[in-house]
Amino acid sequence: MKKKLLGIGAATIMVFSSTAAASEFISASFFKATILINNKIIDIKEGSPLLNYEDQVYVPLRALAEGKGALVGYDAKNRRIHVNEPSTPQGKSELNNMTEDENFQLHLFADKTVYKEGEPIQIWSRLAYKNDNTLTVMRLSSPIIFYIRDHDGFSDYEGRTPIGTTETLTYEKGDEYIKVIHPYNFLSYIANKEGIEDIENYFKTATQPGQLPKGQYTVGAEAEYQIEGVADTQKLSSEIQITIE
Repeated sequence: MKKKLLGIGAATIMVFSSTAAASEFISASFFKATILINNKIIDIKEGSPLLNYEDQVYVPLRALAEGKGALVGYDAKNRRIHVNEPSTPQGKSELNNMTEDENFQLHLFADKTVYKEGEPIQIWSRLAYKNDNTLTVMRLSSPIIFYIRDHDGFSDYEGRTPIGTTETLTYEKGDEYIKVIHPYNFLSYIANKEGIEDIENYFKTATQPGQLPKGQYTVGAEAEYQIEGVADTQKLSSEIQITIE
């Protein structure tokens, strides 16, 4: 039996076949399978079937990318499909800032100070425990949240999504919590800034959804924690400035 390959590149035929000539259509059969990437099941939305064509499996690009947490847009003028997913930081940062209290250091990094419009933005944060003794803290949401503020003063904060119940995290000396900014953070800023209510329609019409427009921005990371047995909540905040040109 021939080896079945994951033919992602053919997604343009399946997604945009309405514009193709009759001679460009293919005959394919449905293919039932579960997709796992790095041993994690990818949720393919209903109505986006896998297809078998000439013993190769073709996957709807939008469904696969969104199942991995990416944003997908289509530039009809240039016939380009844009997939924007969280970037894994590699290499040296060009921009950084750090604030600290008696327990933690909150670092914020960016791989660049100036980005071209549409270029991937790599921003990440580290919450590093700096003491020798073990510390147990309580949390109700992510230990780090990001926020974006533009030159007009408009701010958009990542939602503090409750985890349902209070959880504790125990930190030993040298422990760190690391978080990378997601394109959805930029999407949230754009949607709230422009008053977009129909997100589904925005996804269908935006060339590169979740891409910051040209301008100057302050990007911040905020860490909030409560020490077990102490009533007061502790908060750290660190900011950097980037430019989109």
